[in-house]
Amino acid sequence: YDHFATARSLRESSVAELRKEYGITCPINLLFVGRLIPLKRVDVLCEALASVDERIGLVVVGHGTEEESLRRRFAARLGNRLRMVGATPASELPKLYAACDVLGLASGASEAWGLVINEGCAAGLPIICSRHLGASGDLVQDGRSGFVLDDDRVESWRAALERIAADPDRLAQMGRASVEIVDDWRARSDPAVCLPKL
Repeated sequence: YDHFATARSLRESSVAELRKEYGITCPINLLFVGRLIPLKRVDVLCEALASVDERIGLVVVGHGTEEESLRRRFAARLGNRLRMVGATPASELPKLYAACDVLGLASGASEAWGLVINEGCAAGLPIICSRHLGASGDLVQDGRSGFVLDDDRVESWRAALERIAADPDRLAQMGRASVEIVDDWRARSDPAVCLPKL
């Protein structure tokens, strides 16, 4: 958590420089971090992005069997709104969290928990995910720290992205709520924190 929490101070001091470093050009950026495999449904994020406000971009961090397919299907359609960073060392991840505005995970009920949600909360990002994702019930409060979707359809993601575009100034407040929620969850649930020291 401390590792990803460094993204908060980086965002305050260096967001413009980090976006330049990673070639991120959109003013509002959704972040995906994970393996590029069918389970993760990154194509849903791309399809939703294709039909919303052009101020919103998607930064994809990771590699996998779907990488070439995603590039083939969406690179031309989305242009500089899609930034595929590839595999990234864990030491670099806080910089990418700091360079983005919202974390998205579309895998829904197919994913038992979704540890990237913990990382995003610690980094101070609002979260968009399905209510069927394991982590959503504990770590995301709809309207307060992000948006919890009833399903994983493209239309639902499109609506969530449009809400972001309509009120981007609210994202920082939602990010602070993510930190409060994950800190409370750790105090109650993380054995490394809540168990008494022996």
